[in-house]
Amino acid sequence: MASYAMTATYQQRRGFTKPRMIIYFDGPFYPDSALPRKVRQEKLHDEVRHAMIVRSRQSNVQYAKYQRRSDSSE
Repeated sequence: MASYAMTATYQQRRGFTKPRMIIYFDGPFYPDSALPRKVRQEKLHDEVRHAMIVRSRQSNVQYAKYQRRSDSSE
């Protein structure tokens, strides 16, 4: 079964306050059936992750900032 990667990037536009969102679809990525199941999953994960990292470098503006919540119980 094939896997696909979807990556959203943001590009600054002249004269606009909001950046343009560009979505890239990469793939298909196929698992290597010659490898054991767990190794096959890890390799497929690494291939998809690498494709998303390469595409994310095309963003030239930070539109959203994601932060992990602290686990402090109040």
